[in-house]
Amino acid sequence: MLLLLPFILVSCIHFFAILFSFEKLPQKISKVFLLPCLFLFYVLTANPVRPIVCAAICCGWLGDILLLRRKDMQMPFLIPGVIFFFAENLIYSLIFYNLISGSKYFVFIFAIVSSTITWFILRKYTKIDIRLRNVSALYGIALSAMLVSAIYLCVGNLSPIYITLLIGAALFITSDITLATVSFPHQTKWNTLFVMFTYCIAQLLIIFSLSNLS
Repeated sequence: MLLLLPFILVSCIHFFAILFSFEKLPQKISKVFLLPCLFLFYVLTANPVRPIVCAAICCGWLGDILLLRRKDMQMPFLIPGVIFFFAENLIYSLIFYNLISGSKYFVFIFAIVSSTITWFILRKYTKIDIRLRNVSALYGIALSAMLVSAIYLCVGNLSPIYITLLIGAALFITSDITLATVSFPHQTKWNTLFVMFTYCIAQLLIIFSLSNLS
């Protein structure tokens, strides 16, 4: 557990930076170091270390970097960031999916159906750029698959580690939904704090679970 202290410390610094130095350098610098701390925790505790988990963390880190200037950036900067976050969530969903034993095709069937519904809702009720809408639909598939897989794993084996994994997946989706529907249109330090708090806890719980499931 001592190996989690760097991530916890950097997270606390980041939260304080959001509150007292919103959109300034301390907030941006602390955000850059969040996932590297979790990466270090994972490679030092997992046995064996799985390259696919390392890839997910790296994709999330690149997404964080690309969205550092989210407040004033244009679409060319936004799309690559969303794509890296999509890659991270897709990898997580595949990891969760592979943990399921037996028939599991229902996971991606549900994910595709729910994502298709989301795409039509975005098309009808929002003015989101079509490129971002299409990426969001793919993103929704990964998020849905991750959550459904986590629920299935938890129901099939009600162990603390799977409960932790489920909570992490639920918080991850909570963070992403808040980011997309609240923080992007009307960014404030308070909704940014909520997004980052749920995001950090989600990443911590997911990586902690996967390090123990290795």
